[in-house]
Amino acid sequence: MNVNTISIEEFLEIAGVKLETIKKHKDEIPGLLYSDGYIRIIEGTRYPCFYKDKIENFADRRYLLLRAISENKYIDHQKLRVYPAQFKDLLKDLLDADLIRENHMANHYGANAYDSTPKGDELLHLTKRKAIKEIAILVAEFSGHFTGAVLSEVLPA
Repeated sequence: MNVNTISIEEFLEIAGVKLETIKKHKDEIPGLLYSDGYIRIIEGTRYPCFYKDKIENFADRRYLLLRAISENKYIDHQKLRVYPAQFKDLLKDLLDADLIRENHMANHYGANAYDSTPKGDELLHLTKRKAIKEIAILVAEFSGHFTGAVLSEVLPA
């Protein structure tokens, strides 16, 4: 494997947890390679989120995805209870709304390849209900703008 790795000490500092916690959850951390008592960690690996939030719809999923990315936590399609293709669409929604951006790290499991933008972080300072509403508006604005631009190119005036 020819990817950048970090030390366990660096990962503990980034994750904000203890070594015992890492060992306990090692099977839940994609990018952590554990064999013969030796731990290697791919750069960009994140400690999993363990949110207890109720997920009722895709608006909730977008919010939780942005929150996990902003908090530098691991999240994937299984944690959001969606199919992989739907997870990619959720990421695309947040990318298009300029709430997240690619981070160019080696770990591409789940949403590890993305960081939140200042716009995304600022939005998370709102109450959850207001943040969900604002995310929906930003996603709709991009979709509407894109659809309008495509239609104006395709349909005669």
